[in-house]
Amino acid sequence: MILYHGSDKKYDILKRSQAQRGDINVPEKELLNVIYLTPELNFAVAMGAMPEGGANIDDEKREITFENPHLFNLNKEIFIYEIDSEKIPKEKLEKIDERQYVADIDEIKPEVRHELRAEEILKYYE
Repeated sequence: MILYHGSDKKYDILKRSQAQRGDINVPEKELLNVIYLTPELNFAVAMGAMPEGGANIDDEKREITFENPHLFNLNKEIFIYEIDSEKIPKEKLEKIDERQYVADIDEIKPEVRHELRAEEILKYYE
């Protein structure tokens, strides 16, 4: 299975990092020191394009609301990384919710890195 990681940072190797919480309430599973991955390209794009702070995604309405919408920049460069889940030891990969996996490993080399602009989010959300 292909998994994605969205970021506004350019990496050759993805490394574990501690997720940050904005002013919104976030489940503890979203604050782990791991590598976050998703099977959904649209979600990875949202994570890469998101300004500082949190976001609320409504897939039914195809809407995304940012905690700090004034910081959103359509021209911001974002990076979408593709990872083959078969390259992660099965005991180190955990599905934490309906759209996210975590890899409890120190680092992984992506198969592919796509360089996009944050405006890509408009293909998926308003």
